[in-house]
Amino acid sequence: MAPAAETKSAEVFKEMGERLKAQPDVPKKVNAIILYVIKQGGKEVAQFTVDLKNGSGAVYEGTPKNDEKAATTLTVEDEDFVKLATGKLNPQQAFMSGKIKVKGNIMLLQKLQGLMAEQKSKL
Repeated sequence: MAPAAETKSAEVFKEMGERLKAQPDVPKKVNAIILYVIKQGGKEVAQFTVDLKNGSGAVYEGTPKNDEKAATTLTVEDEDFVKLATGKLNPQQAFMSGKIKVKGNIMLLQKLQGLMAEQKSKL
């Protein structure tokens, strides 16, 4: 796999981490771990974990730590993930058209809106 820094979505996850620090109530609301599998050209190039289960939460590259399991795994192309984060791609349409693949509890993704919304300001 290529270094995650080579993905456009790496910046989105960095911003999510910053937003998490400013929204300490989010982990209590979600109480789960979400794994993002990022692809480029159909090949997996990076994984990011959004841990909203432990402590004050964390966003980091790689799979969940301490042998924890993700409640939801979302697989998406790098470009499509950036479009989702910037509001240029409708999540429901992306899911229905197969641009997003989700394993596990899809409803948890709804609870992430606060960390994802309005990223267009920075990207």
